[in-house]
Amino acid sequence: MKKLFMAFICCSLLFSANFSFAEEAQFPKNEPINYLIPFSPGGESDLFARLQQPYVVLPCLLQLLIQ
Repeated sequence: MKKLFMAFICCSLLFSANFSFAEEAQFPKNEPINYLIPFSPGGESDLFARLQQPYVVLPCLLQLLIQ
């Protein structure tokens, strides 16, 4: 039982060390964010997306395109 526990600990340390050296994603890329609304303009979904726009643009410092 002790060998099984030690094997489990060793495997978990190896897997956790492997994921800790992962490369960070290159986001944001200075490209605008496309926010696609699949419904007609002027509807509730469009209005809600336009209300969210200032809260997305300020922290990211990117342009948000609502289409």
